[in-house]
Amino acid sequence: MKIVNKTRRFTIAEDAEFAKTFFQRFRGLMLSKPRNLVIVATKETIKHTTIHTCFMRFPLNVLWLNSDLEVVCGAKKTGNWRIFKPDKPAKYVVEIGVGNIKNTKVGDRIEFVE
Repeated sequence: MKIVNKTRRFTIAEDAEFAKTFFQRFRGLMLSKPRNLVIVATKETIKHTTIHTCFMRFPLNVLWLNSDLEVVCGAKKTGNWRIFKPDKPAKYVVEIGVGNIKNTKVGDRIEFVE
């Protein structure tokens, strides 16, 4: 699936996958090669979309989106062994290992294109 910044009209990532099951969300990108993942939380909260970068082999760019696919928070080039949480409740965590969030800002609309 493609991840597009609809507001600024550019592609963030070409080949992302959804993580919808408990195991997919739990594993995330730990111990994997760089790739792109969209974690779909069970609830739109800060608690359910807090992430860590333990056991990560590469830095991430991360976007947190609400249920309207609007960016509520972002982090660039995350370091390893850290915990990150959004500033506001989120439903989706977009972890970009291969791609670029460029000038994506809070309030931008994101689109997932199959």
